[in-house]
Amino acid sequence: MDDIVGIKFIDKKMGEGAVITWGRLFDSVDADELLDVVKKKLPNFGVHNLDSIELCYSLMEISDQPYFHEQLKYFIKRPIFFDNKYEKWVRKKREALKQGKEILFTGFKNEYMQQIERNNNEILS
Repeated sequence: MDDIVGIKFIDKKMGEGAVITWGRLFDSVDADELLDVVKKKLPNFGVHNLDSIELCYSLMEISDQPYFHEQLKYFIKRPIFFDNKYEKWVRKKREALKQGKEILFTGFKNEYMQQIERNNNEILS
């Protein structure tokens, strides 16, 4: 699971959100490079007023996000090659990230909670 990381962020208008992507593709010193790659993709998810962004220490930090489990499943199903194939795998995944691929959005927590409330109100009406 160390190869999968969470990145949480706050949009000034939309609130809290997160993405899941491959970790350990960039040197730990270059974690900022991974954040820069993710920042470029965030507008595709409706993030236009980024207030903060940070790499999570653990996936547990974003496990309460709306579509966390659905997005995590994508990565769990993907093979990670080791031994002499690992470096090639890392290069391929790093290039995919730089192209904005394999960065999966878990949704905005506020938006999701509002939808649940609307659904509950419809059921109770």
